[in-house]
Amino acid sequence: MGLWSTIKGWFNIGGVSVQIVEVDDPFPHNHTMMNGKFVLTTKTAHTILGITSEFFLERTTKDKEGNDQTEKTSLGVERTTDIKIRTDFPFELTPEESKELTFHISDIDMDGVLGKMAKSGGMMGMLGQAAKFAGSFSDKGIVRYYVEVTADVKGTPFDPSDKREIRVGGSSS
Repeated sequence: MGLWSTIKGWFNIGGVSVQIVEVDDPFPHNHTMMNGKFVLTTKTAHTILGITSEFFLERTTKDKEGNDQTEKTSLGVERTTDIKIRTDFPFELTPEESKELTFHISDIDMDGVLGKMAKSGGMMGMLGQAAKFAGSFSDKGIVRYYVEVTADVKGTPFDPSDKREIRVGGSSS
């Protein structure tokens, strides 16, 4: 393999691409599991070592100088490498091949620690309610929700991914 081919491999130029094709949108606020589908495609042969799927929010606020500050909070993540019984990774993606796969992000926590405290009874519940109430008066900024799927491709430090903004709605039965 020549130097140019090696450099192209490092930067995933002409390599694997990821495209999210289906996701729960809007995502019901009371659900704890998100499902979706994505497609991997490539023009050259590659080994896919694993997949990471993450559901997160990004909160953008202004600092004292008026500059945007963005904070990312993970709400749930699935890594195929964390599931020891998986036998479908790693796998080879052949030239000009497209492969559709699914993701299932479980244990999604939309309320966070304060929400869990507020739902509990007794003194902890009262503290959680008070903290949530006080927080509702602060500058929350702009909140956006995203799902991102990243493919761990052998031989490249810059793994391909796709990120999609989704809506979070009310509860679903």
